Amino acid sequence: MVKAFFASMTFSAALLGCAQTEAPNPPPAEEESESQASLTTSTKWLVQPGARLVLLGVTSDNHALYQEGELVYATALKPGATRQRVAQVPFGNTAFVYTVGKVAFCWTNPDRTLPGFGVSPLVVWSAASGPHEASAASPIGTFATSASADGRSVLFPTHGNADGSVGDVELASIDMSERTTLLGAVPMGFPLGYCRPFAAFVGRYGRSHPVALHCEGATSSATLSSWERGERVDLLSGVATPPFFSADADGGSFFTTLAGSGHPVVVSDDGEVSALDEVRSRIGFFTKGSFVVYTAQTEAGLELRRAKPGDCPSTETIADEVGGILTVLAGSKVITDAWASPDGSKVPFFTQRDPATGLSDVALADARDGTPPLSVDPQARNVLGGPPFSADSKHFLFARIVDLTAGTAPLFASAEGGVRQFSDDGGWSYLPAVRGLVSFNDNTHFDAEDFARSTADLKVVDLSRKPLKPRVIAPGANLTYFSSHGGRRLAFTTDLPGTTAGLYSAGVGE
Repeated sequence: MVKAFFASMTFSAALLGCAQTEAPNPPPAEEESESQASLTTSTKWLVQPGARLVLLGVTSDNHALYQEGELVYATALKPGATRQRVAQVPFGNTAFVYTVGKVAFCWTNPDRTLPGFGVSPLVVWSAASGPHEASAASPIGTFATSASADGRSVLFPTHGNADGSVGDVELASIDMSERTTLLGAVPMGFPLGYCRPFAAFVGRYGRSHPVALHCEGATSSATLSSWERGERVDLLSGVATPPFFSADADGGSFFTTLAGSGHPVVVSDDGEVSALDEVRSRIGFFTKGSFVVYTAQTEAGLELRRAKPGDCPSTETIADEVGGILTVLAGSKVITDAWASPDGSKVPFFTQRDPATGLSDVALADARDGTPPLSVDPQARNVLGGPPFSADSKHFLFARIVDLTAGTAPLFASAEGGVRQFSDDGGWSYLPAVRGLVSFNDNTHFDAEDFARSTADLKVVDLSRKPLKPRVIAPGANLTYFSSHGGRRLAFTTDLPGTTAGLYSAGVGE
């Protein structure tokens, strides 16, 4: 979705669980059963028949949500699955779905004329619990919508006023039998409100719990609060607005910046504050090895710096002349998911951006050993068309706009051997699969009357091979598709004449 990523490609200065009686050890990684393993082969099958299906999302436990007419359904991505009705949607509208792990949040009546889609009824669904009405008036705020690691608890905005400027943030069990208001009558105004709440479940398994950065009343600064043991503990007050924080993988440390000075700090889950630097900052995130990469505003301009929190943190500049960080992360995943490459070594950024088009140059900073930054393309003609790295971290992925009127772009991968185009010139979007495999769609044809009916050829390419030989998964499939089964399969819909219309699942091939 090349054009769709223009607005979400950068985060700059204008950046957009229940109490545990025990803290059990994380469960061991699940082994695939024989039947599960068979789902990751290169076979393709029809999951649910139906014409003009709109694919809305896929959960981490391999269930798809889609809309048919005015009804939203959920289905396991396997042959012979029985679909389940999730929600009713007003005539002429399309539900908005946000997935976090095993849970899908389905707002049934979004107002797509508004930047944040307004206020809507909300239904929460998981395979374990089915659908449950969560709110009659939920401000559509994915920045404060999340699910626990085990999928048993959820966090979401509710009780919004008519314009969505004020509301509550509620913690609930997945079946809505237990509900607690964590934050009452707080400023919202998603997505650009100066004090909208920023909240997520952080940590793994037994430590998965809510943390929120929020304003109360007429205050101009924010407070970082945690509910690790069911009771609210304020970890830090006087935090800069609009709110931003990120968490490490274990949910025990948080990056944010101070009001007034803008200095970057790391806060522990017991409220200990460690200063990182004495510069103005806005964005920062944790990488492997407990390092923090953050923006630093200096007299010479914006830099990317790296530091390791501690009593005497040592800082180093890993890129100067920075315009911003490139990312497609959105919602509460900004807090919890990795900003760098999967191996933690590379951070994509730009130095210049065309204000008229949103296009930029693309470059990579080294977050691991201080190697000088790599310029991938110095011209301001690029955009992210999906997550920026292959699963093995060896390939940086991006789209290059050669014709602004076309709405499509050739897709490229940069690696040690140089930059290679892997789509035709009618590329649209891509998703990393496993290792060096990447799925993508090209040969795009837009439907002028109904964009949802636009089509493209869905393909897979192994970027580790020479020459590149993309394999067609589905010609003329509908544009929106998702990955599943740990990147080994794809979910897509098609109405291609001569085929059975419906929702399909296909393996990427290994």
